[in-house]
Amino acid sequence: MAITSCAAVAILLILPSSSVKRQVCGAEIPESGHTNMEPVSYLDLQGQYHALRGEVLTALEQICESTKFAQGPATADFETKFAAYCGVDHCVSLNSGTSALHLALRCLDVGPGDEVVTVSMSFIATAWAISYVGATPVFVDIDPVRRTLDPDRLEAAITPKRKAIIPVHLFGMPADMDRINPIAERHGLPVIEDAARARLVYLCFGLKREKKRRSCSPPLSDWLARTVDVNRLRDPVSSFVQSQHIPW
Repeated sequence: MAITSCAAVAILLILPSSSVKRQVCGAEIPESGHTNMEPVSYLDLQGQYHALRGEVLTALEQICESTKFAQGPATADFETKFAAYCGVDHCVSLNSGTSALHLALRCLDVGPGDEVVTVSMSFIATAWAISYVGATPVFVDIDPVRRTLDPDRLEAAITPKRKAIIPVHLFGMPADMDRINPIAERHGLPVIEDAARARLVYLCFGLKREKKRRSCSPPLSDWLARTVDVNRLRDPVSSFVQSQHIPW
């Protein structure tokens, strides 16, 4: 399998002497003289939190006062509103995206001896969920522009052992579902969209730049609503999960 890499790697070499030389791809970079530069955070979670602090604390206080820490009215309210925002009939929330993928595969009866097509360009939970049901992940290379599953390589990866396809929407970039879904339909394979890292995103497709909502639903929601009896999951989710003996 080809490995696509578009990252430039900067190497900092600390020599035995007191001098420090920086090299990028073999070329030495001169010192700038700036030694007291303020570091830039990779991810500013505190900034995000402070912008929503009042709303977050109010919501937490309401949950603590109600003592409804699992399921309850807050969960039902979220599911209703999120489903409406995504334009789907149902939203079923779980404890994590990993559990959602795992449950989706169990609902499809994917198990030992089966194979699931996905990408390695993802958090390890995508492959974990496949391994949890005893199946084997089969990795297809990514599109060099989107960094998501390459539809041009998908069809060649489909064999009789393949039981499902899990494209991963990553870093806010949806996979090319307009091309992936027809391929899956031709081969009779269900598609589970891993949207854990690209929820509620929009992308312009085509010359008319028509906005199409992609990766709007959380893992499992719309697909699950169209595939299994949602009533088995909704009141409550845990009853169905426990009946399936799913090890969390």
